[in-house]
Amino acid sequence: MRFAAALSLIGLVAMLAGCASDGASPNATAANDPYESTNRQVFAFNQKVDQYVFLPGANAYNAVVPEPAREGVHNFLVNLDLPITFANDVLQGDFSRAGDTLGRFGLNSTLGLGGLLD
Repeated sequence: MRFAAALSLIGLVAMLAGCASDGASPNATAANDPYESTNRQVFAFNQKVDQYVFLPGANAYNAVVPEPAREGVHNFLVNLDLPITFANDVLQGDFSRAGDTLGRFGLNSTLGLGGLLD
């Protein structure tokens, strides 16, 4: 028993020692992403577009469109996603949930005016 504990301790120390250094030179780690500067520029551009275009547009949408209409748009978009959810449920073998999803899609598409009403 003591031998197994000692052997386990030695194995643990050896594994931890392996994590102490990756053996790579500083120059090798600097070259991990050759497109880093481009990625940073694209990210900065996307942040500015989000800040000056999409955020004001979303705020204007919230200010102009009343809540019931926004909720109807949301319900419509959720209804458009239900066939994908149904396929996912079937592929996972969850046929009970797939039946619920199919029934929900059928009712919302017909009686719910294309999904506008939930």
